[in-house]
Amino acid sequence: MRLPIVEDIVMRPVPGLEDLVNDLPDNITMIEIGSFAGESTEVFIRSGKIKKLVVIEPWDDAIFEPMNLKGTQVQRAFNNRIQKLTDGGIAMPELVIAKRLSSDAAPLLEDGAYDFVYIDGEHSYAAVIEDIKNYLPKLKASGILGGHDYFTEQHRGDSRLVHIFEQVKPGVDKMIGKPDKVYSDTSWLIKVENIKER
Repeated sequence: MRLPIVEDIVMRPVPGLEDLVNDLPDNITMIEIGSFAGESTEVFIRSGKIKKLVVIEPWDDAIFEPMNLKGTQVQRAFNNRIQKLTDGGIAMPELVIAKRLSSDAAPLLEDGAYDFVYIDGEHSYAAVIEDIKNYLPKLKASGILGGHDYFTEQHRGDSRLVHIFEQVKPGVDKMIGKPDKVYSDTSWLIKVENIKER
């Protein structure tokens, strides 16, 4: 079986994520859990708002479903994307890449040190809850928690995607209540000060 080639993934506009980034303050430190081939990472970098970006992605030998891609292929696409940004003269933040599971990376990161955490890792109910539990303490009191794949009724067009990501919304809702804002690409965010104790 021949796996698809991802090395030449090109940047497509991501209006919902770009809207989320526009709502973030300038000069922030952030953690991105689950960067895949770096499409969202590129949006964060191109914004010019990020001074430090910690990317957490294991890129192991597992196959990324439903695209049937090997982790090594996806990592190569990510590396190529970052290199093209650097070669293109894009101002780069301090970039820290943690090639590990989010649960393994969490103890290595300082609590209360980050302005924004964006969760787009494993999409099971249990994994979403674990990521929020592990990474909410990493945020400053003035911080913002966000993520991707918060499917609501308005996002129900692609039943294949809804099936894959349907556990994200219940996990988020259980841990934080409703987000402050949900964007057209299913990204979401909530200010730490608006999170109710659960």
